[in-house]
Amino acid sequence: MFEQFKSWATSAHKSGTDMFTSNLVPLSDVQIKTVFNQGVHDIAKYSRNGRSVYIKHVYLNRLNETVKPNISANDIDFFRSLDQIFQYCYVLVYVKCSRSNKYDTAFFLDDYEAIQGISKSEAMQRQTDLTSIARIIRSELL
Repeated sequence: MFEQFKSWATSAHKSGTDMFTSNLVPLSDVQIKTVFNQGVHDIAKYSRNGRSVYIKHVYLNRLNETVKPNISANDIDFFRSLDQIFQYCYVLVYVKCSRSNKYDTAFFLDDYEAIQGISKSEAMQRQTDLTSIARIIRSELL
């Protein structure tokens, strides 16, 4: 599913969308590899300049009072294995807009929050557009 984000970011880059102006690096500087061999789904490794972060992509049609994405036992095992080598896996939760019927906003959870869940109000405070998500990945996570 992260291919949607990668595709959107690539097309935005080619069209000169604001996301890639100012101090942001182009998407070509960020390597994105899907994690296949751990029994997990929708997890990608983002790397740039020797730094890397794992991101699990999750899609929600709406926010419930407690926002708790569907995390499998394999996902939890993968999170724990990363913790042992001082790596991180964030969960990027895309939220479907009822007006546009598209997943055009998202927010990050750390692995603990993804397992335990957070309140709807906290999720709404974190929710932001995909341009800002791309900026966060480039400038803060990498």
